[in-house]
Amino acid sequence: MFRWDAPSDVQRWQRELDRIAPRTERGPSWLKLVWLAGDQFTPDHRVQRWGIYQMVPAWRAPFHIMHELRGPNPRWFLHWDRVSRRFIREREFLINREQWELYRETGCWGKLYWIVQGPPGGHRRRWDDRESRLSQVAGGPEQPPAPGDAEFQPMSFAVLERLREHELIRRFTLRGMFIDKAADMLDQEELHREREFRQKLWDMQTDQVMETLQFTHAEREHIRDSWRRIGKNTKEKPTAADVADLDQVRDEFIHAEG
Repeated sequence: MFRWDAPSDVQRWQRELDRIAPRTERGPSWLKLVWLAGDQFTPDHRVQRWGIYQMVPAWRAPFHIMHELRGPNPRWFLHWDRVSRRFIREREFLINREQWELYRETGCWGKLYWIVQGPPGGHRRRWDDRESRLSQVAGGPEQPPAPGDAEFQPMSFAVLERLREHELIRRFTLRGMFIDKAADMLDQEELHREREFRQKLWDMQTDQVMETLQFTHAEREHIRDSWRRIGKNTKEKPTAADVADLDQVRDEFIHAEG
């Protein structure tokens, strides 16, 4: 059944999201729960999924994005072609209808961050380069499913747990960006802590990708045993020279010098 309006428990879950990333006057991005309805008149575009947007304060949005957010609704320049069964754009936009509406509701630039569908807890809208390559090596797509392309999941505490887990990944990644000491300049305790967080980062990202692809535990173990990875500097289809054993790549990542 198609529904334009969000299920009635949106306020309850928004309060939970506020515990993770609350909105402040001039603070960092905050999280907003949004019902992604899609379009009623075409089954191909009935999304009907929960989405979690990362809401960026207007003063942090790029000028060209703000120009479009303050302009006309992008949907006014879009129509459905019944013959080709696709939307025809009369003008290209960097934003979509949801972002335009969210700006009018909140005064912020909304970026779709998380989709509640597929595995329990859902998945991110887009993967980074490492996650994308992990998926491709496992035989999956370059990016996770689009909204509506995986089975419906209700909003739940599993989503909140996933978001908290990814926040740890984000913090680990940011921390790694600022480590500029070579291994021989770190004492053994610092070096041990550094390798521990790299190992946790790798394993958490790997698990999230595998769960998004919805492999069973047995299938995941089989993949781990036979995994091959695209070479670091290769973006095209890999050749034999570009492929390395996953365990070796994992060890290289964990033991990399700063």
